[in-house]
Amino acid sequence: MKKKESLIGALAVVSVLLVSVQAQHRRAGTSVFPYLRNDFDARSAAMAGASVAVPGGINGYFYNPAITASINNSQWFLGYRTIMDGVWGGPVAFSRAMGRYGVFTLSLIGVTSGDIDVIGEENGNPVYTGEIARENFLTGGLTWAKALNTNFSVGATVKGIYDVLKVPGRGYSASGAGFDAGVFYRVLQGRLTAAAVLRNAGFLVSSYDENNYSLPLTFEAGISFVPHYISSMRLALDINKERGDYLNYEPGLELDLYKKKLFLMLGFAFSERDLEQAFKSLTGNEDDDYIKSNWNTLCLGMGINTDIESVNLRIDFALQFKTSSLPPSMLISAVIDY
Repeated sequence: MKKKESLIGALAVVSVLLVSVQAQHRRAGTSVFPYLRNDFDARSAAMAGASVAVPGGINGYFYNPAITASINNSQWFLGYRTIMDGVWGGPVAFSRAMGRYGVFTLSLIGVTSGDIDVIGEENGNPVYTGEIARENFLTGGLTWAKALNTNFSVGATVKGIYDVLKVPGRGYSASGAGFDAGVFYRVLQGRLTAAAVLRNAGFLVSSYDENNYSLPLTFEAGISFVPHYISSMRLALDINKERGDYLNYEPGLELDLYKKKLFLMLGFAFSERDLEQAFKSLTGNEDDDYIKSNWNTLCLGMGINTDIESVNLRIDFALQFKTSSLPPSMLISAVIDY
């Protein structure tokens, strides 16, 4: 009985872990470490992820390591986000410019599920056992980036990944190694930028069980543009493709509301399947049972940028609204430049 309860408890934790996978994902359950898909930068999340070609600093290590090449001194990054009820995570990172050797960033991201009730089985019916399970995820990385000239930069990240599912009397764990690589290109004095990145290439070192899982390998490309006559607004569009998933589109914008001190960000994410359904609804062939494949819908946020003596501080807030019954995700992040 105890062994069965432990196994059911572990599966319950895995189900919590996998609920962050996009609905209708064709390979749901075959890729591991779904928290690698989560955005931990509030600025990026507020733009629905349209960020690989948006100029920034240390926050670029999440989505395009080449962006960190723009750092001229030292920066810290701190953040917090909710994922679903009781599941939350937080990153910390430090970047330093090393002259002709480039910019190096050390990063650490942790996610915890909190306490989860273990569900057993009695006479074929689920019952609460009164025992508690927990899931913890941790990934640490080292990023290098360098500007090859005034317009073009490159970057790469190597990271170690560890995940453990703890149930009464037993634990399940998995570990892996990952690699990200990106490029960033700017013209027109930075008003037009383009970028591409490969994320989560890698392999499992150890697995929860005998099954063969893969990392959520993703290719993403994007552009961003500041219109000549609306210099306070940057428009961005990212297109990404995870192995086995639909093609996803992420349009977003960032608006400078007041002298580069106060910013508003907006974004919306949808997939090629969502686009097909939208066209069907226009022709009267809408599928009433269709569920949006990308769980993020409207995303919005606000950023505050200020100088305190010789330190520059930017704090961003974001809300990611969901198509399902899950509550919105809330994010807050801070970049400290000194």
